[in-house]
Amino acid sequence: MTRPLTRKPHPAVVLIHGSDPNTRFSGTLPRFFALHGIAVLSYDKRGSGASTGDLKQATFDDLAGDASSGVRYLQSRQDINSKQVGLWAISQGGWIAPLVATRTPNVAFMILHAASAVTPKMQARMELENSFPHYGYSPDEIREATVYQTLYFDAMRSDEAYEKLQAAYEQAKARGAKWVWSPGTKEKLQQQWFHLIMDFDPAPTLEKVKSPVLAFFGEKDVLVPPDGNVAVLKQALKNGGNKDYTIKILPRANHRFEETMTGVNDFPIVKRTAPGYYDVMFAWLKNRVNAR
Repeated sequence: MTRPLTRKPHPAVVLIHGSDPNTRFSGTLPRFFALHGIAVLSYDKRGSGASTGDLKQATFDDLAGDASSGVRYLQSRQDINSKQVGLWAISQGGWIAPLVATRTPNVAFMILHAASAVTPKMQARMELENSFPHYGYSPDEIREATVYQTLYFDAMRSDEAYEKLQAAYEQAKARGAKWVWSPGTKEKLQQQWFHLIMDFDPAPTLEKVKSPVLAFFGEKDVLVPPDGNVAVLKQALKNGGNKDYTIKILPRANHRFEETMTGVNDFPIVKRTAPGYYDVMFAWLKNRVNAR
């Protein structure tokens, strides 16, 4: 927990991880919040650092429960303003944060960093379609790859689909296809964690979010591209009657919100967060909590 030096009680935020098995946040982000009078709670993700549990067996519901515990803990503290505890979530955390916001009472705000508004399976397809052109694959090759990817996901739950996948792999390999990837063994494929979460649709949950929402997207983000996500997010919030939401697309920003040229395996133009991230976030927070 990072606490500001300003007068108590403090507003506070829980930081929610992306997909990697990360430990607690450190560095710029916690300092940013604390320097503006907002306490920060960050924790080791399941199976990482000092945390127990098996991340490979955890559903989004499980991970949302972890973050919800953090919110309730902050709300119970005397030095925290229980009515001003919010969420900040990156990437995969964008699927988890709405679950927390709708299941935990009095979540004051939700800040999303490159959060997908579609299913993980659809997001994976967007990533393929947006990144493969940069690797030099033709439209026909990309179409083949998307069909193969769909079969790959189906094979996680079906023996019959796995047999078709294996045959498709052998055929593509025999033709010398550069884009194809090995399915591995059926046992390993069907044990992948992705099959637990790949069909999760965040839209119905986003429709239930009543707290203020600030969502950032990177213009050059190939993992969670603005095209295909912004409109879905906006429509879901509108459907639920949420009138307090702000969506910001950061120019030239990749998934990490560094300035870049393509967003695919390239070095950032400048090793810094894209302009318009921290200043927009602070101005937005200042109008909703006691940020200083």
